[in-house]
Amino acid sequence: MEIMYQKAEKVKVNVGNEERTLYTTEKTVRGLLQDLGYAYRDEDHVIPAGESPIEEDLTVYYTPAVEVTIAFDGKEESHWSASATVADFLKEANVTIATTTGTTWFE
Repeated sequence: MEIMYQKAEKVKVNVGNEERTLYTTEKTVRGLLQDLGYAYRDEDHVIPAGESPIEEDLTVYYTPAVEVTIAFDGKEESHWSASATVADFLKEANVTIATTTGTTWFE
C-alpha cells in the first residue's frame, strides 16, 4: 500500500465583508475559489491574481462580478462587472454621459 501526503496550506479568503480561514491543497487562487464553489470569471476582482500559487498564510480578496444590464433608448446591453461604484462601472463599460443645459443622456 502506498500512502501519499500533501501538506495543506493555511489561507484567508475575504469575500465581501466576510473573512474565513481555511486549509487547502489547491495549487492556485483560481482553483481555491472554484473549490469553494465560486464560478470564477475574468471580470471578477481577485487579489492576488487567479493563477497565483497558494502559499502558507496567503490572504485572498475576492469580489465576484455581477451581470448588469444597461437600458437606454429602447436598447439593452449586458455587462459583467465587479466595480464598486456606478461611475467605475460606466467607465469600465465604455459608457459616456454627456450633459448640456441640465439634460443628461448616454452617448
